[in-house]
Amino acid sequence: MQGARGMMRFAATKAATKERKIETLAESPLLFMPLSSYHGHFAHPIVQAGDRVLKHQLIAEAGDPFSAHVHAPVSGHIVGMQDFLDRDEGMAASMLVLQNDFEGACIDIPEVPPSDPPPETILKLLAEAGVVGAGGAQFPAALKYRTAGHHVNAFILNGVECEPYLTADYALMREQTAALFEGIRLINTLLLAIEVVIVIESDNPELEAAFAPYLVQERYAGYRVQAVKDAYPQGSERQVVHAVTGREMAHPVHPSVEGFVVSNAGTVVAAYRALADRLPVVKRVLTISGEGVRQAGNYEVPIGTPVGFLLSQLDISPDRHTIVLGGPMMGRHVTDWSSPVTKGSGGVLVLPCAPVKRENCIACDRCIEACPVRLMPLKYDEGWRRNDPGMLKRHHLHVCIECGACEHVCPANVPLMASIRAGKARLRQEGEP
Repeated sequence: MQGARGMMRFAATKAATKERKIETLAESPLLFMPLSSYHGHFAHPIVQAGDRVLKHQLIAEAGDPFSAHVHAPVSGHIVGMQDFLDRDEGMAASMLVLQNDFEGACIDIPEVPPSDPPPETILKLLAEAGVVGAGGAQFPAALKYRTAGHHVNAFILNGVECEPYLTADYALMREQTAALFEGIRLINTLLLAIEVVIVIESDNPELEAAFAPYLVQERYAGYRVQAVKDAYPQGSERQVVHAVTGREMAHPVHPSVEGFVVSNAGTVVAAYRALADRLPVVKRVLTISGEGVRQAGNYEVPIGTPVGFLLSQLDISPDRHTIVLGGPMMGRHVTDWSSPVTKGSGGVLVLPCAPVKRENCIACDRCIEACPVRLMPLKYDEGWRRNDPGMLKRHHLHVCIECGACEHVCPANVPLMASIRAGKARLRQEGEP
């Protein structure tokens, strides 16, 4: 169902996992460690085939400020490098292959001083731990929080998990509330935001009850919770800022320029682990759900776990379904079962197979009506098919937030998101931002 322009409401799809506690599955014998993070920026391996590594050991260093360190989630041996084809972007992504020895031998974790780390140390620790945005884009947290000398009006915890099926952030906020609040507090010792706002969906009032014992504590003085309507793409950064402040920021104005810093729950909990426990990001919570899943739930899994291995643990045959890594709107179809869980993977979905044909567009304009940033998605499919970067530029492809609303409403099942991602990759190859 579609409401206001670009805002949709979906039939309830979260009931199968919303009340499920976070569980674990068996570890995979092989892990495929992604080296790319934000928009194709890569880390550089510092290990080679045959090396034995320990759990939490640094195995790849950030190559630039937009990439992130990579750490071993298990102990074992480096098998080598392997390239995976990203069909959406039409490019190969390199990964380190790690063979699990199931010994769990770990590096020494340094003792943590009792006092809060100073601001520059916070940034250093976040970078060293490889903390990135857990909501999908994987933008480095240390870069996002580097606001020295800048006025921060609000630090917004984005607890709006608006894609269908996904409940991983909800489970984190409900079960790891203490880590969430301490993560917010530690980050805000750096940001010094005037206010802290925790944004949740109006369909989750029970979270307010979970937060209540923390909101009355002096260390969290001034924090407030704001419930927003359960609609898609309400969890997008600009939409969350608009819901909290009433200010609508059109591209290229970024919320940070206006003094708003937005982070999702998974990012903040990972930051807490890095600052309070000195632990790098080697695992994450994701939702495994969909019509083809009998044991749907929220699972904490090591980064690099192959999607095929996860499905095998739940006795799911991927050949009879469409497998999506991420959410149904912004996620990516998986055809290689070695495709791994990344730091930005919020879910693995098992959905009915749906035939799609790129040439099926009937120019009905429904994708235009659905776009929350008032773009013309059908032109991106046309521009991609014609190999016409000029068309992509003229229709402002760089402004697209990749919410997937256009593809969702398309009556012809045109894979618009594949065209959008491939088009952006093409423009980046030509030096476009």
